[in-house]
Amino acid sequence: CMASHHQPEHSDAKDCEFEYAASGMIGLQTTFATAITAGIPVENFVAMQTIAARTIFNLPVPELKEGAAACITIFNPEAASSFSKESNQSLSANSPFFNQPLKGRVYGIVNGRNEIIYA
Repeated sequence: CMASHHQPEHSDAKDCEFEYAASGMIGLQTTFATAITAGIPVENFVAMQTIAARTIFNLPVPELKEGAAACITIFNPEAASSFSKESNQSLSANSPFFNQPLKGRVYGIVNGRNEIIYA
């Protein structure tokens, strides 16, 4: 299983001596691309984020069938992506991945019935 542990912190909690700084950083927007860039096979990443996580927490696995609520992520593991302070959607702005070339891009998430969460 892999978690983003998305824990954004305001700059006031980060701009200080290391031993006093709050731990955490933004991660939700870069989890897929950093995993693919690091060489994790896309099949393994998908399994860690879906089946493994749901198994650990004893949650049902969504089914892709007519009438069921959608739970789909649209991505391209070969597409180049980048992350910058300008494209950041978090209220926090602490990431070591700003302006770094990354491989893999998420285009959108469909959750529920025809609701696109991120695009």
